[in-house]
Amino acid sequence: MHHAKEEDPPPAQTDVPADDAAAAEAAAGLGQAIDMDRSFEALAENNALMFDLALPAAALIGWTLAVLLVMVCIRVGRARRDPSVLPYYGVYDGENPGSRTLKRIERQFANLLEVPLLFYALIALALILGIADGVFVVLAWVFVGLRILHSIWHIAVNSVPIRGLIWGLATIVLIWMWVRVMGLIIF
Repeated sequence: MHHAKEEDPPPAQTDVPADDAAAAEAAAGLGQAIDMDRSFEALAENNALMFDLALPAAALIGWTLAVLLVMVCIRVGRARRDPSVLPYYGVYDGENPGSRTLKRIERQFANLLEVPLLFYALIALALILGIADGVFVVLAWVFVGLRILHSIWHIAVNSVPIRGLIWGLATIVLIWMWVRVMGLIIF
């Protein structure tokens, strides 16, 4: 004889797990959901930090482009007033016919394509690896501020000892940033 009532388990209630294993599984799922929320929060925080890190690089690129624009405008104006300067700009051979200010702007533009390249490489590395913190972002802004100050001083005043001091401070900040990143990579 078949006793269906004795062999069939009682129906499970829908709002309560049937046994301890199901309860543990439900709790694990809730824990994973909480961990996932924390992961998304950490990711969002990291993305915000990476955005904050990209801003100083964008600012220095903007500054470099502004110096380039001023340089080109002065050169074009000079060439319109005196077409005899055009051969110099064709081959950059001989005495630069530009004014002292134009020569300083040209030299400053070249400066902005030298040491700052190490800054851009460092920012790119930090962004790719996702390794930066608030201190790193502050150091990046300090570097950019010093480089802009260096540009302004070079073009407007050009007192070499002060300009050298500003350049030296910016370079020390850049080296400090590289040491921090290399420490994070190595250790």
